[in-house]
Amino acid sequence: MVSGDLNEAVRFTRKEGIGSDEAQKRIGHALDELNSLERWDLSSEKIKNLKGTEKQLANWGLDKARDLRHSLTQVRSHDDLEKVAADASAVRTEFMKNLWNVVTIDGSIKKICGHLEGDKYDRCVSTIDEVLLKKKETPP
Repeated sequence: MVSGDLNEAVRFTRKEGIGSDEAQKRIGHALDELNSLERWDLSSEKIKNLKGTEKQLANWGLDKARDLRHSLTQVRSHDDLEKVAADASAVRTEFMKNLWNVVTIDGSIKKICGHLEGDKYDRCVSTIDEVLLKKKETPP
């Protein structure tokens, strides 16, 4: 969500500047998502019961989310926003690569997506399936 929101915000700032209502809505939504990730999805009480690679990935994600949130609050120009958007995309890509290790070493898709319901569960499984397919197609 964060990466998509920020890429859209960049698109609006190209034409309308950093103060654009549409850009600010997307930046605000990205901040909301990062806050939610830090305070709920990757809260201490949720991370404490994780083990191994799963716990490492959760802590890594928490650190990256915090860094992105801090960077995002410092955005003052289109160029600043473009850098944070690129960083968010890189974090998402790295997360998906590391998720492969969690799936194959520490658990299963159900372990990762099992707490979600409805469309969120379907999206989670679909995203993992896409990553697994790309991993199989990519030569070592």
